[in-house]
Amino acid sequence: MPGGPPTHHASLAPADSNASATNSPADEFSNRVRGHLKALVAVARSILVTVWHLLNDPTARYRDLGPDWHTKNLDPARKTRDLVRQLTALGHDVTLTPAGA
Repeated sequence: MPGGPPTHHASLAPADSNASATNSPADEFSNRVRGHLKALVAVARSILVTVWHLLNDPTARYRDLGPDWHTKNLDPARKTRDLVRQLTALGHDVTLTPAGA
């Protein structure tokens, strides 16, 4: 059965809707993902993976990272490298100069 049993879909739909409507990493994640349905599926998968790890490891404890975790942990050098690579792949010549120089 592709995608799992329909009962799992029905039980996760309210959970991921509520998670994506709060001030949480799930909400921040769903704002970054395009498309409402795609975001709901991504959040449902994230919840499922978290629950699986909590159930399979008795020593594991859930710790909420906060809604701005991705923003705080963004590596500017990596982001710059990724954006340059994307622009180069689109056929642009990219030359960067540091701001304020």
